[in-house]
Amino acid sequence: MILPIILTALFLVVGIAYILKARGVRLPYVWLLIAGVVFAIWILLLFIPVENTRPIAIDPWFRISDKSVSLSYSINPDNWELIFLLIGMLLAYLMTSIVRLKSSDNYQLWALVVVLFSAGILSISADTLWSLV
Repeated sequence: MILPIILTALFLVVGIAYILKARGVRLPYVWLLIAGVVFAIWILLLFIPVENTRPIAIDPWFRISDKSVSLSYSINPDNWELIFLLIGMLLAYLMTSIVRLKSSDNYQLWALVVVLFSAGILSISADTLWSLV
């Protein structure tokens, strides 16, 4: 159940960042929210044992003649390092992007990068080829 928590937190922080920016909150506070959530996810991945995670499975997703196709996403010992690496890269990007703070459109770029990294996490955690497609 750690994968839904990670993906939900990342998509929620993007939505909250847009709401905060629409209400006129200053940009460093929006950055602090996004970087704080990503750091919390990074720490969560570091300390939660991978063996205790359960996959996200939609079974059956659809049928092709007599075969049942299912979607399955999970964090396992094979892909845990890559997901940890992606979250670490996202954290590094956010920590260095605050230095280049020039315009008020940076939060849109941060939100886009968070969504792209979320898609990367989802693709790395795919268990089957159908889940990847």
